[in-house]
Amino acid sequence: MPRDWDAFYQEAQDRPPAFVVRAYGPFVPEGPILDLAGGLGRNARYFLGRGHPVVLVEKSRVALGRLKGTPGLTLVEGDLEANPTLPQGPFAGIVLAYYVNRPLLRSLAPLLRPGGAPPGGGLHPGGGEAPGQGG
Repeated sequence: MPRDWDAFYQEAQDRPPAFVVRAYGPFVPEGPILDLAGGLGRNARYFLGRGHPVVLVEKSRVALGRLKGTPGLTLVEGDLEANPTLPQGPFAGIVLAYYVNRPLLRSLAPLLRPGGAPPGGGLHPGGGEAPGQGG
């Protein structure tokens, strides 16, 4: 369902990182993180606090404006559904929390460095399939 994300982020308050990020974030190796559909940066802030540089992709200019100037955070304006152009890796981890775009998942593996943490309903350590993604 389409949503006016600019209007949403005008009023939205900061929230703690997603559960999956808090649970698996400590297992992500050192290095940059790609946060897709990152909103107001709740997951990005978690990784910034752990010393990771973060590249956050978001389509809302309001959200990006609120994040502008955050140290260690690179902002990329992008609509992951209309034009899924992704930043170049390699990344130590990719966050995809509360956003589902199955066709986009196929293009993420080449962005991970060896040993990186791929997305799978959010974020999980190591290789293999994400929980609940088996066939």
